[in-house]
Amino acid sequence: LLGEAVDADLLRHRGVARHRLHDYRAAASDLELALAAAGGAASEEVAEYWNVLGSCRLRLGHVDAAASAFRAAVEAKPSSKEAWLNLGQARRDAGDAAAAREALDAALEVDDVFA
Repeated sequence: LLGEAVDADLLRHRGVARHRLHDYRAAASDLELALAAAGGAASEEVAEYWNVLGSCRLRLGHVDAAASAFRAAVEAKPSSKEAWLNLGQARRDAGDAAAAREALDAALEVDDVFA
């Protein structure tokens, strides 16, 4: 892709495919480029990609970076139960029990199926 115009859709789809193939480093790279090309637009679609990026980062052991991605996902789509749950997991993995509880409580506010 060097020297070519960045096709954000292509990068996002390739990033999701690489995530499904457990190639988390390559997936994260694609998703980071795609999100940068999106220019910070907040939408449900962008929230999904932030969430997948967070998952990649978490699997790579980058807990704080994962939490940042999950936070961006919930900011773009506050009704995303999955992003709130993932943010709770990342905060727990970072040893921040209070922030983990807050995120899990937010997930329950969105969908009380686990209550």
